[in-house]
Amino acid sequence: DAHGVRLVATPNDPDAELEWRLNGGKWDYLVSGLTSSPAAVMPAGWTLLEIRVSSLTVTSLLEPLEPLIYQVAVARGALICHPSCWRCSGPSENDCQACLPPMVLHGGRCLYTICESSSQYYNRTETACKSCYSTCKECADASPQGCTRCPSARYLLPSSALAVLG
Repeated sequence: DAHGVRLVATPNDPDAELEWRLNGGKWDYLVSGLTSSPAAVMPAGWTLLEIRVSSLTVTSLLEPLEPLIYQVAVARGALICHPSCWRCSGPSENDCQACLPPMVLHGGRCLYTICESSSQYYNRTETACKSCYSTCKECADASPQGCTRCPSARYLLPSSALAVLG
């Protein structure tokens, strides 16, 4: 069930023209000092309110300017995550459930995984970059089976991903 919300504009610039719209709909005038018609804001999910301001004073003094548009996103019942999280159970950086690459999830946090060398991998248990097995150029873990790329004169065995001499 939607709830009615009304907007009120204060007369900061008496010559400004104000308009508003809901969720990308039709623009409607907003008169300074008066309330708008009711806007239906849903009890769950996102609602986007936009205010468009055209200043006649500024336009007459300078070249015509594009109107300013202010966007206000209203989240009701929607879960807002920390910016490092892709999916979460709450707003804290410790509430992550999934991460955007190249970050990895560790203990509810999204951690960067970029290591200094391509011959290193990110060890989630130790939360640090560790060296690949000695015959690997790049790897997913420290074991010989963790090789994902070999140095020249070596190749990966298809069945085991071991880097062997060619």
